[in-house]
Amino acid sequence: MKTVNVLLMAIAIALVSCNKEGKMQEDPWKGIQNDPHATAVTGAAVDVAVFSATLYGWSNKKEETGVSIPYGIEYSSTDLTADAISLMASEKDHNNKYCCQATGLTSNTLYYYRAFTLYNGVREYGEVKTFTTKSPDGILTTKSASDVYYTIATINGFLNLESVEPYTKRVSFICGNDNSLSRYYKREAWLNGDGTFNYTLSDLEPSTTYYYRSCAVVNGEELLGEIKSFTTKTPAAAPAGSVDLWTFVKKEDGSQYVVYWATCNLGTSNPEDYGDYYAWGETETKSAYSWSTYKFGTSYLGPFSKYNTESSYGTVDNKTVLDPEDDVAHVKLGGKWRLPTVVEWNGLTSTKHLWEWTNLNGVNGYKVTGPNDKSIFLPAAGIRRGTDLDNVGSYGIYWSSSLFPGRPIQACCVDFDSYGLSSRLSLRSDGLSVRPVSE
Repeated sequence: MKTVNVLLMAIAIALVSCNKEGKMQEDPWKGIQNDPHATAVTGAAVDVAVFSATLYGWSNKKEETGVSIPYGIEYSSTDLTADAISLMASEKDHNNKYCCQATGLTSNTLYYYRAFTLYNGVREYGEVKTFTTKSPDGILTTKSASDVYYTIATINGFLNLESVEPYTKRVSFICGNDNSLSRYYKREAWLNGDGTFNYTLSDLEPSTTYYYRSCAVVNGEELLGEIKSFTTKTPAAAPAGSVDLWTFVKKEDGSQYVVYWATCNLGTSNPEDYGDYYAWGETETKSAYSWSTYKFGTSYLGPFSKYNTESSYGTVDNKTVLDPEDDVAHVKLGGKWRLPTVVEWNGLTSTKHLWEWTNLNGVNGYKVTGPNDKSIFLPAAGIRRGTDLDNVGSYGIYWSSSLFPGRPIQACCVDFDSYGLSSRLSLRSDGLSVRPVSE
């Protein structure tokens, strides 16, 4: 009962005060309410939006004991006598005033409406009035794209919630490669409380223009925003001695950068040569690769003087990526050259890059081809442990700059043979190949 009283009070206040824009409304029942012969009075149409309107009415018929007297509003965009939709009101205030919510309307359309009271099986009507729903212009906006990189971009839209609240709505984007969007795909989006919505596109092509428009379905009617476009970034020319394989890496902040891969292993200038071997974090070659000769520790049990995440292996410094002074590719080549991170290796081993076991000038290894058809060759250079060089010609293993945090005696690497490749771990003291990258 308390809820009903509050509702009736709200209706009464709304009928004699202000509309949404703060303008005073004329009381449409003045001079009529006291007419004993008037059974239904048509009130004002307020809060008229794109797909909805609030319609007011008045009825002087009071319900008798055990007898219900229906009352409400009927409306139509054509003929009230044949095509009208009836909205039955459920509550009146103490002055017999009520309101009905008309929803699912068509935008930019003239509607006719009138109040009615059903008494003794006969409808008695008020005056016919009209209202026109708003145009969708300005309701839905396609916003400019943001965070546009090589293969990802975020597209944005805005829905004016004041024009569609509180009714059901759904938002999305229509995207494609041509400026007319004659061939397109749709991406559903999440509508935020302030009316904004967005979607992050991925797997785009660099140096390519894409088109998109916002889309909203409100009360069954689809609205389309303006068509806009963005162009993905173009990779810079590859540094000397490297190849751009279109290996793109996403940073934690959502931005992207391109990884350029050296054409040869560190220690050689020929793609098929094995090059030199290094322990993880060391910058010089040596005759024996073992814990007894390792720079940052003398045992697989530790203690490690650097790059340690576990107290059981010595002093913890929580370093998990090689510093420049311990990165042999950076020390030997300078500039922006360095070892690839495990994330960058994973990017190279993604499905976008084709790995083909082959032979280059008599040397086995993998030819790696990027989505831009450029390629590098990774020879199967084997692995050094102690004074031995094992599995040359049948096996390749390459360092990353990333420590394995859970067991700091190991670092991350990539290995392969003729049956395939994988991401794995190797002891830090092992001698592995190095393929430099430049960012």
